[in-house]
Amino acid sequence: MKLHKKSIRCSLILLLTVCFMIPSMANAFGGFNKNHHSRDGRAFFDLDTSKMNSESLPFVLGGILMTYQELEEMDITPDFVVTFRGLNTGILTYASTSDEVQGMVSTLAQLGVAVQVCAKANYLSEVNPDDIIGEIGIIDNAWITSMQLQNKRHGYAYITF
Repeated sequence: MKLHKKSIRCSLILLLTVCFMIPSMANAFGGFNKNHHSRDGRAFFDLDTSKMNSESLPFVLGGILMTYQELEEMDITPDFVVTFRGLNTGILTYASTSDEVQGMVSTLAQLGVAVQVCAKANYLSEVNPDDIIGEIGIIDNAWITSMQLQNKRHGYAYITF
């Protein structure tokens, strides 16, 4: 079991590293020209907690924070929504998260990022909403939020994990 967790952690780190290197590599090879691309920084991060654990959560949140900062460096105003769903929302409780994760959630909230968890997922995961980290808002249905954010009127880019 220990080897399996280590393999998952290494795979996650490799995946996140590649995802965050691609924009830098494209820029280095002339593939990105900020003067000719959209200035829109709207992104919707759909995070399935059933694919996460307390060890992977800091990497995912750290990647979102890094993306936010990189957009700002490109003079693009980030407008992010982060929504958690899935059958492991217990990783978002005070009892289950580290100070590091709580700090990242707090930083995202201070930046104006809407960080949310699905009430239906909490119910199915048997998580008391009062135990969820305070800066995380509770929404009724993450799928409905996803549909609304991706439609043409709102036009958020869809990013999933």
